[in-house]
Amino acid sequence: MDKQTLNNLIALSKRNDRQSFRRIVEEYQHMIYTVCFRMLCNEEDAKDVVQETFVRVWLNLSKYNPENKFSTWLYSIATNLCLDNLKSSKQKFKPELTGDTLNSLISTENADQQLINSEL
Repeated sequence: MDKQTLNNLIALSKRNDRQSFRRIVEEYQHMIYTVCFRMLCNEEDAKDVVQETFVRVWLNLSKYNPENKFSTWLYSIATNLCLDNLKSSKQKFKPELTGDTLNSLISTENADQQLINSEL
């Protein structure tokens, strides 16, 4: 999509033209999905972040500065949402390590025994 067409679609989208915004989404959704999937390594999470990205773009289109490249603005929104997703999923998954579990993970005895068994 050339820059003039994109600028026209953005201008129409700012005036709540949903069809114009749909064309923008169709143009950029694959790029954004690829970025999100690479960062999150999860198809469903990537799809959710892509959707959230375009919701944020729609709600904040008035803040877009046409002097900047649109794809860069979109990319920054998507990557920030991915980072937020990774942070929140990291907080959700906090395994409780008891002393025994921790010792078995740290213990070299088990590793030494596995090496001896594999040599035999």
